[in-house]
Amino acid sequence: MPKNAEASEQFNIDWDGKTLFNVKYYGASDYTDARAGFFGNNSLNYDLTSNIKSGLNKAFKWWAEILGPGANISQPAQYFVGTNDRANAGASSYSFRNGCSTHNPHLFSRIFQDGQNVAQYNDLEDLPQTTGRQINSTDDIAYGIIVIGQNMAHDHLNDGGCGFITSEYYASPTPNLRISTDISAVMFHEIGHSLGIHTDFDGLIENPVSNKNYPYLVGYFTDFDDKTFAAHLYDQNGRQAKINSVILASEDDVSVLNQYLEENPDKKSQFSSENIFVVNNTQEARNTGKTYLYFAGENVTEALDGKTFTRGDGQQVSGIPINLWEPVDQERTVYAPDFSHIELARSMMSHQRYRSYVNFMEAELAALQDMGYNIDRRNFYGR
Repeated sequence: MPKNAEASEQFNIDWDGKTLFNVKYYGASDYTDARAGFFGNNSLNYDLTSNIKSGLNKAFKWWAEILGPGANISQPAQYFVGTNDRANAGASSYSFRNGCSTHNPHLFSRIFQDGQNVAQYNDLEDLPQTTGRQINSTDDIAYGIIVIGQNMAHDHLNDGGCGFITSEYYASPTPNLRISTDISAVMFHEIGHSLGIHTDFDGLIENPVSNKNYPYLVGYFTDFDDKTFAAHLYDQNGRQAKINSVILASEDDVSVLNQYLEENPDKKSQFSSENIFVVNNTQEARNTGKTYLYFAGENVTEALDGKTFTRGDGQQVSGIPINLWEPVDQERTVYAPDFSHIELARSMMSHQRYRSYVNFMEAELAALQDMGYNIDRRNFYGR
């Protein structure tokens, strides 16, 4: 007989009397079809160890230290944590109003920014059913989701097969061999995405990877408010991202866009060759060190204090570089826009192969301020 699913383990993450995060854990011991369906294919296939849960909670505590002092919060942000069999881990957040997905406003970030109240759930099975961008409720709903996979690296600490570790922070007279991946650092990065360091796109055409006529008409910016990460993005020519801006891989693709619009006149009311966002998808753009995509805002400019980057067209700009395109196939021949990582050298929020920062640089904290978070950078970087 199948055993009854028990309530998941949960933790509250507090800062100075404020509860900022309510984190609910699910694994194989909590399996039901509904719960597994929430986390996707091949999920809830193993249980996280208490050590790994402690490492993830540590990442939440780091975020509580950053956001807590200035947070205008009336209820915690809820996160549902599950497992799957992929060699990866990630975090994201969802925001719904009147039954529809929305980032204008971005209700999840506003839980911390202005005391937004959303529906709270004791169990993820209580969440209304979602279908695509629709949810079966008219309540304001916003929650985070984290999925932690297996086999990230060699399992030399016998941590349950997931290949993650929790680093031991103590003075050691000899170097420690680290051939697994520190869960706290990974999830500090991933929680950053769920808090809003993320860019959403919709597809302009179906199956762009296999479409030979329009291989780089891959998408456009969807809804966002003026505080959202995407609202602070500028392309290689200094154009600011706008709703329905079509993302192009080169200036030459303007003619391809016009051809597409001529063949699809019903799209002309939504898209145009004037509302474009050009980010070169070339090896040169990835290797020159120039900034072909950047985040700019008042607080970032203040933190840079006169430091500039060279834009793709040679202009000096006061902004921080953002990653460009990432491969979507194993052969690394087809690329899609990412635009969700801050590419300061070796930084925590970058997608570089070597990262040595285990906290945010001041300019990264400033980006969060430009996104509407109330953070005192002096608390971390002095005066």
